[in-house]
Amino acid sequence: MSLNVDKVPFKDSVPLQVIGQVTAPLVSGKYVFDGRPKSMTPNESFTDNSLYIMTKVSIACDISSLDYQGAISRVPEINFYSTGEARTPLVRKPIQAPVYYDGYEYTYAFEMKKDPSSLLFSVKGTIDQTPALVGKTDLTFSVISQIYEIVDDGFIENFKRKWSMQNA
Repeated sequence: MSLNVDKVPFKDSVPLQVIGQVTAPLVSGKYVFDGRPKSMTPNESFTDNSLYIMTKVSIACDISSLDYQGAISRVPEINFYSTGEARTPLVRKPIQAPVYYDGYEYTYAFEMKKDPSSLLFSVKGTIDQTPALVGKTDLTFSVISQIYEIVDDGFIENFKRKWSMQNA
């Protein structure tokens, strides 16, 4: 569903910044991020039937951006999950990460289906060991996201009604 950020009632919402890291070891000349969901910190409890909006995402590895871009074998994909439903992504399409993002405007609304739930993320992709990475035994991928809990009941009710009509 397309979401007009200018109409979202953020004024009563405190932004929550969550951070996740995953490390891939070097195996046979490749760093393989396997896509298994990992915890994000702070390990905040999200409540069921509440509406949350992710507004920004930052993505980077512990190597230079040029080395990262030159070593991509399979473009890393980032996805988000809840602990209550770790096999079902919260977002429809994973974020493709062919480059690093700093404050990437990624506006996506989601609901937690089970209470309490916390946020998980996954990275799936492959980075080759290029000459620039010789001696590096693992790579750490970091994902930072800003999330708001929407507390305006009228907005939530209207959003859910429109969402269910579009997905009927």
